[in-house]
Amino acid sequence: MIRKLQVRFVTVTMISVILVLGVIMGAINYTNYQNVKSSADQVLQMIRDGGGTFPGTDGSGADGSFAGPAGFGKYGKGPHLSAETPYESRYFSVTFSGDGDITDVNTDRIVSVDGTRAEEYGRKVYASGKKSGFADDFRYLSYEDDSAQAVVLFLDCSRSLGNFRTFLFSSVMISLAGVAAVFLLVLLLSRRVIRPIRESYEKQKRFITDAGHELRTPLTIIDADVSVLEMDIGENEWLSDVKAQTKRLSGLTNDLVYLSRMDEGAGRLEKIDFPISDVVSEITSSYRSRAQMEKKELVCEIAPMLSYCGDEKAITKLVNILLDNALKYSSDRGKIKITLARAGKGVEIAVFNSVDCVSPDMLTHMFDRFYRGDASRSSEKSGYGIGLSIVAAVAAAHGGKASASAVDPGTIKISALLG
Repeated sequence: MIRKLQVRFVTVTMISVILVLGVIMGAINYTNYQNVKSSADQVLQMIRDGGGTFPGTDGSGADGSFAGPAGFGKYGKGPHLSAETPYESRYFSVTFSGDGDITDVNTDRIVSVDGTRAEEYGRKVYASGKKSGFADDFRYLSYEDDSAQAVVLFLDCSRSLGNFRTFLFSSVMISLAGVAAVFLLVLLLSRRVIRPIRESYEKQKRFITDAGHELRTPLTIIDADVSVLEMDIGENEWLSDVKAQTKRLSGLTNDLVYLSRMDEGAGRLEKIDFPISDVVSEITSSYRSRAQMEKKELVCEIAPMLSYCGDEKAITKLVNILLDNALKYSSDRGKIKITLARAGKGVEIAVFNSVDCVSPDMLTHMFDRFYRGDASRSSEKSGYGIGLSIVAAVAAAHGGKASASAVDPGTIKISALLG
């Protein structure tokens, strides 16, 4: 249990760190990418306004307003563009007629792209019908010029995209290194965090075990004294009541000690191969007379010739608890069915029983210690609500899991999957 708690603590912590770090890195890289797009779109818009070239690169633009960085103000609030931008930018354009034929290819401001390659890019973008986007490392803008011809303008963004990819790769690598470092720290510190819980849990188990052993002696003495009194004065109502309550208290004590030992782990189990089909069949047969007396139907569906490697005594106790619980809490003249089947490398033992009603709260707390699902009639039922907790502990000790579910509004299924 403590081991599972530590694993859960580390898992939750690491998931939180990964999510927060992922959101931060994602936001930074997304903003960086949007800045690349925004900057490229501003440059393309300037070239478009200049009729296919930067306006006023000689200091006397079309409107006579270009004179360094201030000349870029009307192109938006994106990344700051310097006066060197016209000389750093590499671009080319492809012009199409109304029939879709290429009428002009301008590659004067780029060296890495020749006319043939420019035509390939132009036809690809023209066929897509998109107004803007990326074609490899080129940002493009599609528009109509003054003569109603379609122009596709391409801007080389390889440098800015390269910087973006480098930053993205570096941030991912640094983030992974940070996650690994946090994992090691959390793994080391989790033991210290869990230590008070571990100590408290160990004290609790020790108390239950010690108290159980201490209670056994006086309970045995009381039972013996009652037997002596019965021989001296004969049976009477009071002695019978004392004897019955002593027996119940002894059963509770034994169950608490057994559950405490099961919580210590599977190391105490004596696992051997045994015919589990025969064991479950024999236990079920011993409950048939009780089912007949209570006017309930007991059905058995057990796969034949199944063997299993586990603690036979623990599994026998598990089956007894499941059947006793089903008979005890099934509805009047109800039906109980027990099944045994192969489940992967293990087996599944399931018990179905009819009930008056099934509430989600009952299913949620079914395996809680001292939980009584039939609280309204608890005075009529023996037991302390610890039996199914033992079922869950035995299943967990065999690498499995116990579960409860509603088959329909009037039928409940309690199963133990043994790995």
